[in-house]
Amino acid sequence: MAKNVQLAQASIDEKGGARGGMSGNQKGQPGGETNIRSWHKGSGSGWEELIKCKNPSLGRQAASIMVRLINSNLVGYDQGERNTLWKALKKNGWSVERYIASGEKTETDCSAFTYTAYCVVLPSLREWMEKKGNSAYCGNLWDVFKNYGNDLFDRYTDPAYTRTMDYLEVGDMLNVPSKHTVMVCSIDGSVKQITSPPDNDSIIQSKSSSSSSSGSSYASNNVDSVNIPGLSNNVGRLASVSRRNENILKQDEQRKEQFNSLVTAMTNNAPMMGRDILITSELYDSNILKGDQESKKERV
Repeated sequence: MAKNVQLAQASIDEKGGARGGMSGNQKGQPGGETNIRSWHKGSGSGWEELIKCKNPSLGRQAASIMVRLINSNLVGYDQGERNTLWKALKKNGWSVERYIASGEKTETDCSAFTYTAYCVVLPSLREWMEKKGNSAYCGNLWDVFKNYGNDLFDRYTDPAYTRTMDYLEVGDMLNVPSKHTVMVCSIDGSVKQITSPPDNDSIIQSKSSSSSSSGSSYASNNVDSVNIPGLSNNVGRLASVSRRNENILKQDEQRKEQFNSLVTAMTNNAPMMGRDILITSELYDSNILKGDQESKKERV
C-alpha cells in the first residue's frame, strides 16, 4: 500500500494564469510552474480515472523523466505553447539529457506533460501528435493511450483506485477529464525536488566565471560550461564535455554507457549528492581524457 505518494505535474504559469507567460519555469522551486507535490484528491469531486501502465519499468522511466524536466527549471506552463516541450525533445532525438544540456526553455501543460513523458519511452504514442498536431489533453487522455499505447495501459474508474493511495504505482496517471492530470512519481516520498530561485542562469554564469579564474582543470582544458538552470556548475560542465567529446565516446560504447549513466544520476541528484565535484573530476580524468588520448594515437 502506498504511504507517501508524490505527484509530478504542470500546474500554472508565473502570473497565476494559463497563457501568455515567459518560456521556462519562471517561479523557481519548490512550487514552480512544473512541480512535485504531495498526493491530493484532485479537482472538484476528485480524480475520476486512473490510467496505469502495465509495464512498471516504462512507468518508472516516464516518471523519472518528468522529475528530471521539473528539476531542470527549463519547462514552464502555458496552454498556448503546450507543444513546445514535445517539439524540443523530438528535435533532440528524444534524449532528455541532450535537451537539458541545450538549455532551451519550453512550455507545456498538465496533460501535455504526462503525454510527452510517455512519448519519450513509448514511440507509438508520438503518432497521435504527428497526426493531429496537438498533444493529448485531459478530455481525450485515455483514448490516446488506449489507441496508441500498444495495449500497455489500463483504465480504472472505481473510487477505490482513483481517490485513495492504496493501488497507486510510479508512472500512474490520475485524471479529471477536461480539468487536470498528474503523474505519480513516488509512493514512498523518496523523490527530491531541487530548491532553486526563479532565475538560475546568472547564478550558473557567475560560478563559471569563478571556476575559470581559479584555474581549475576544466578551464585549463578549454571546456565551456552549459547553462542548465537549477543544476550545479559541475553538472553543466559535464554536459559540455559530453557534447564536445561525442565522437570520442562513440569509439568505446561501454565507456559511453557509464558516462551517460552518471550524467543521468547527477542531473537528478547533483545538489544532494555531496560528492559531485569529486565524481565529475574523476570521470573527466579517467574517461574523457583517456578517450581523447586513445583517439589521437589512432590518428597517428
